[in-house]
Amino acid sequence: MNYRLIRSIDILVQRELKKCQLQFDINENKLLKVAEYQVDTESNAVLIYLLEPKSVPGGKLPFVVIDVEGIYGVFAFENKAVILEASSSILEFI
Repeated sequence: MNYRLIRSIDILVQRELKKCQLQFDINENKLLKVAEYQVDTESNAVLIYLLEPKSVPGGKLPFVVIDVEGIYGVFAFENKAVILEASSSILEFI
């Protein structure tokens, strides 16, 4: 299945990441550039990788809580947002 963030949520996430001074890439539609979605349907949770999973360093990463409904937080590395941890309710099928 193919997913994407609901557009209104995507825009709110970008605003919050900017407030936290976390860098991120955007695509040609001015939405977050997502490398991969890892959806756990049993727990209704998703990890949204903003970088390729193999390029995310192992070990502990700083975790930042942002004020967007459905987003639990953001894992960061070197001032760059790398993984969003969220409820799968913020996704839509494409």
